[in-house]
Amino acid sequence: MSSPLTCLVNLVDTIGLPNAICAPCETKGCTGDTKCALGYYGDRCELCEPSYWMDTSVQPFLECKPCGATDGWVIAIAVGVAVVLAAIVLWFNNSPDLQRIALPLRNGMIYIQGRRAVLMLFRRLS
Repeated sequence: MSSPLTCLVNLVDTIGLPNAICAPCETKGCTGDTKCALGYYGDRCELCEPSYWMDTSVQPFLECKPCGATDGWVIAIAVGVAVVLAAIVLWFNNSPDLQRIALPLRNGMIYIQGRRAVLMLFRRLS
C-alpha cells in the first residue's frame, strides 16, 4: 500500500509529482503534497474548478475565487457613493436651484401622462 507522494520540503507553493519531485506552482492552489487546494485542479493546480474564477491581479501567485464573491472594498465604495448622493439630494431638496431644474421635468411628466390618458380615452371611445 503506497501513500501519496509528498514533497521532501513540503513547501506550500509546490506540488508533489511522481518520483517525489517538487514542482513550483504559479497559483495559491498548491498545498505541498499531491492534492490541490479547494477550487483548483490540474497537474500543477493551475486551473480553477467550475464555479471559480482566476484572479490575475494577485501577485506573485494567481488565485481562484468563488464566482459571485465580491471584494469588500467594492461594496464599501458603492454604499459610500449611495450615502453621499442621498445627502446631496436631502441637502438640495428645498433649494431654489433644484426646484428650477425639477419644475420643467415635473411638468413634462404631467404632460406625457395626461396625453397618454387622453389617447387611451379616444381608443376606448372609437
